[in-house]
Amino acid sequence: MTIGWNAPAASAAPACGGNTVCTWSGTNYTGSYRTFNPNPNAFCGTTVISVSSAVNGSGRAMDFWSGPNCTGGHTTVWPGGANPNLGFSAQSVGWCTVCR
Repeated sequence: MTIGWNAPAASAAPACGGNTVCTWSGTNYTGSYRTFNPNPNAFCGTTVISVSSAVNGSGRAMDFWSGPNCTGGHTTVWPGGANPNLGFSAQSVGWCTVCR
C-alpha cells in the first residue's frame, strides 16, 4: 500500500500541523518535502520519498523503517516530536493506535 502523500510548497521549518506527519528526504529538514495523514485503517505504508528527517504532528507514534513493508531497522518519532536525522533513509512508515 502506498500512503496518499501531498506535496505542499517546500519548507525547511520543522513545523507540522495537527494529524499530519511531515517528512524530508534529507537530514535537518532539507530536500524533497512530503506530508501525510496517518490512515486509521492502515498500519504500514511505503514512503513516496526516502525519508531522512521527520516531524510528527499526529497523535500516533510513527515508526520509520529502513526497508519496505516495515522491515529492517527502525526509529520512532513520538507524537509532537521531531527527528532531524533518522540515521537511515526510511522506505516505509508504520503506526499503531492500540499498541502504544
